[in-house]
Amino acid sequence: MIEIVGNPKYKKVYLSGPITGIANLNIDEFQKYEDKFINLNFKVINPHKLHTSEETETFKWHEFMRKDIKEMMQCDFVAVLSGWEKSKGANLEVYIARNVEMPIIDAVTLKELF
Repeated sequence: MIEIVGNPKYKKVYLSGPITGIANLNIDEFQKYEDKFINLNFKVINPHKLHTSEETETFKWHEFMRKDIKEMMQCDFVAVLSGWEKSKGANLEVYIARNVEMPIIDAVTLKELF
């Protein structure tokens, strides 16, 4: 297990979690963890903030994912929010992160998952 917090190797985190089918698209939960990681001195990529209002109204799921994954690949690690296991998109992000050997941590506990 690696330590992420306090390790200068890890500077940028991608938040992954359920969005589709969650009330208010789970925006508040993503913001809560964005704030948490900012307070821990990380640069945070919150997928809710990657898309313009026009994209949000017109994009299909796969278009969101393509843009999100591109941004995720620029990060040092992924932090998963509660319920990620039930999310098609978060499962895809975790699958990719695992296969490119990117650390994945639980956003609540800050412990590595795999």
